[in-house]
This record gives sequence, structure tokens and C-alpha cells, in this order.
Amino acid sequence: MHYDGSFEVSSSKDVVYAFVVDPAKIARILPDVQDVRIIDADNFSLKAKLGISFVKGLMDVKCTITEKTPITSLKLKATANGLSSVVELETNFTLEDREGGGTLVSQVCC
Repeated sequence: MHYDGSFEVSSSKDVVYAFVVDPAKIARILPDVQDVRIIDADNFSLKAKLGISFVKGLMDVKCTITEKTPITSLKLKATANGLSSVVELETNFTLEDREGGGTLVSQVCC
């Protein structure tokens, strides 16, 4: 699977970067997260309800911020176990100033 996309936020790059490198903040915006455990500044785990159609259940997800380039980019790796499956993904976020203010957040995930 491959996903890429982008969106704009009205906050500056430094504010957006501080948000995306904070595991406690990132975990709160993920859908159906039921429990979060912060291990350190770059590692956290969570339980999330995931699934497709009527096949849904809890998965244990371990996340690691693998690369940080202050106020411009971040890479995150996640491994999820549950529902008789293992899912691994790596995503890269890049941040760009927008003309007139704000930040363009681009994401590539596979």
C-alpha cells in the first residue's frame, strides 16, 4: 500500500513540528485509540480499534520516530499486532512554509 497527500494548517512550521514530534499529541489524533503509553521522546505504544467492515478488533501498535530534521521533516515507523495479523508501516512528514503564513504538511506512507 502507498499513500501520499498533503494538507495545510494555519500554524507556523515550528509549532507544527513541535506537535508532530510529541508522541502524546500524535497519539491523541489517531482514530479509535483506546490506550497510550509513552516510553520516551521517540517511542510510544497504543491500543487501537482497527478493522475493515465487520472484522474489527484491538491491535497493539508500537511506534518509533526514526528520523527528525528540526522544523522540516520527521519519519515514523509503526508495527501493529492483532487480529491474527502483523502490519508494518513507515511514514514521512515534511513541513513547508506557506505564502502568507501557515504550513503545508505533506505525508508519504507505505
